[in-house]
Amino acid sequence: MRFSIITCSFNNLEGVRAAVESLQRQSRSDSGTHTNPLSQPFTLEHLVIDGASTDGTVEALQELERHVPANSESGYTLQWISEPDRGLYDALNKGLRMASGDVIGILHTDDVWETGVLKSVFDVFYAGDGRWKMEDGGGGDSSSTRNSHLLTPIYHPEGVYGDLLYVDAEDITKVKRFWKSGAYHPKKWWNGWMPPHPALFVTRELAERVGEYRLDLGSAADYEWMLRACLVHQADLNYLEKVFVRMRVGGQSNVTTQARLKANAADRKAWELNGLTPYVWTLWMKPLRKLWQWVVKP
Repeated sequence: MRFSIITCSFNNLEGVRAAVESLQRQSRSDSGTHTNPLSQPFTLEHLVIDGASTDGTVEALQELERHVPANSESGYTLQWISEPDRGLYDALNKGLRMASGDVIGILHTDDVWETGVLKSVFDVFYAGDGRWKMEDGGGGDSSSTRNSHLLTPIYHPEGVYGDLLYVDAEDITKVKRFWKSGAYHPKKWWNGWMPPHPALFVTRELAERVGEYRLDLGSAADYEWMLRACLVHQADLNYLEKVFVRMRVGGQSNVTTQARLKANAADRKAWELNGLTPYVWTLWMKPLRKLWQWVVKP
């Protein structure tokens, strides 16, 4: 299986370096020994979409590219572009167009993945099936039957998501909030539920079916994309009860009533654009559900 991981950046040189190092580490430690088919290896295509940074990011990517062969034996390969864009979701759309892997995920430059995330996601997509096919090589005798070394997955979902920790920007061991996602059911959307976008991995087939992020919804673009995937395209998601991501946050929240009302309007538009009607309480439950994140412990 091949992962495509998208990292968007703008003048965050250290964040880009950390993302590259993190994914190289995940590839080395999680994918196993590629010469042993029983290790169920995966490869990783890292797509860095830079918004024409001026802080040395381009030079750093050029240097990193020189040290990562096009067909890296480590299972990690790097592709990048640097050009002006119209913000995060425009950059993510560019990444979606470039992605060639079986499964797509996102690693933001301010986020940190827990150890073993890709292996955990891989295991869910191929849960419980390590059997080998036996192929008839011709001739009909036992000597002509060979092990094809092909995995035979019985079933895999179209998306896998986990939990998320909000952590201190300077010290990621200090947990501020815990987003425990919970098991998936489409009806939960009407009660203000959504999966954490940075902790969601989807098949490329689903991403192509759903389409790109809208650029007219501001920060609600990821909410609309997931709403469209789940309720319009009826994506089949699996929940893995495990922390996937640590997201760095700043100090005191600066969310104002005006900002909340603006976000609520954008969320409502997301439903309308997809021909869906929320309950009276749906869009108010969405921020209220976050209050529990300050109470529950990881």
